[in-house]
Amino acid sequence: MTTPSQVVAVFVLTRHGDRTANYGNPWNFTEAADELTPLGKTMLYNQGQFIHSVYFDAASTTMIKNISSIYTMSQVTTLASDNEVILASATAFLQGVYPPTATSTDPSMNSTLANGTAYYPPLGGYQYIPINTMPDSSDIVLDGWVDCTAMKNGFASFQKSQTWQDKVTETQSFFTNLAPLLGGRPSSLANVYSIYDYLNYQYTYNSTLAQSLGVDNYLYLKSLANWYEYNTYGGNYDSINTIAGATFASQLYNDINTTITSSTKSPKFTYYADGFQTFISFFDLYNLTDSNPEFQSITEFGSALVFEVSTQAAESVQFSDYTVRMLYKNGTDQGSALVPYGLFGLNSGGMPLDQFMENISARSVNNLTAWCSQCGNSFSRGCQNLVTTSCPSDRVSPVGAGFIGAVVALVAGSIGALLFILSRRRSARNMESSRALKMNRI
Repeated sequence: MTTPSQVVAVFVLTRHGDRTANYGNPWNFTEAADELTPLGKTMLYNQGQFIHSVYFDAASTTMIKNISSIYTMSQVTTLASDNEVILASATAFLQGVYPPTATSTDPSMNSTLANGTAYYPPLGGYQYIPINTMPDSSDIVLDGWVDCTAMKNGFASFQKSQTWQDKVTETQSFFTNLAPLLGGRPSSLANVYSIYDYLNYQYTYNSTLAQSLGVDNYLYLKSLANWYEYNTYGGNYDSINTIAGATFASQLYNDINTTITSSTKSPKFTYYADGFQTFISFFDLYNLTDSNPEFQSITEFGSALVFEVSTQAAESVQFSDYTVRMLYKNGTDQGSALVPYGLFGLNSGGMPLDQFMENISARSVNNLTAWCSQCGNSFSRGCQNLVTTSCPSDRVSPVGAGFIGAVVALVAGSIGALLFILSRRRSARNMESSRALKMNRI
């Protein structure tokens, strides 16, 4: 009798939920502060409940093997972009995945003092799930597009192309007619994402403006924003545009490898929280956009991308014994389900994990040096700390080496101290610039 296949691990990426508008100029990135709305919190909470029903519920055929509905540190790992909206979204999502457990008898959910007094977590057994954050200043795994100079230069070149000029001509009258609704903000194709972001929020919450804009204009504006963002973060899977997908792919590869080679197949549930850029870049990097045009659009608030690993040989550490499926839920509509998609030209039923890992690795950017080189960055995100040294080919006598070494050490120490001071000042400025850029475009 054939052993049924069981899900042993799941890796989930979500976009944040609905937030207040974050309008900004696409080049100087001036913006208003934004925050997650009650709707946005509900979106991610509902998405978390949905993921719980698929992968944590004992009645589900895709329940993760040996997963606990009580948060267990060894079974779960989380990683979120260092942004308030994304962190709040991640918190709401995990509330749905790990609901309160007021009636649980699990020892981790209650404690009894020496005097016999028992304590339980507040809010009906609320489960506090730690979220690991990834600051832009020290890691490129999430938001791999931030401060990527080559990518910015590439898009600047695109704006000089005939394709861009044709689109400017096509949309000029549309943006002219749109201007009265923008409160003095610049109205042009170059600003289309910021315009869409602003009017999308108003369309949701301002009935007067929604009526003035109209459904047709709203949908056309959305299509232009999709076109703009796809050509910014995708458009050609061999280009620097997809750098955010390449850095995320590297992290995904490492996390899957960690789980499958573990004797306990842990962590069993890995969660990432980021902006829509990572979705678009990943889809285009791995050539999913050609056969699935929906992947060329801005990911809806709260969307979930899932990589589901299953096997009939749960104790194996051989990738060839496992199958992986990619599933996607665009948005948080409660009536919709995760939709499986084929990877690398194969059908949606899944593919051998060893083939998946080979294909993922081939286009990933798996270290800071490679990222800095491809992006042409020497000023932030750790690139400023990379120092290349070279050694002379001529041999030096031991005595001479000692003398030279002492002088070099003295000079290097002085230069190093100066560079440290300058780098601290420059890093502070670049971190502020990066934060403004990132907050404006999630």
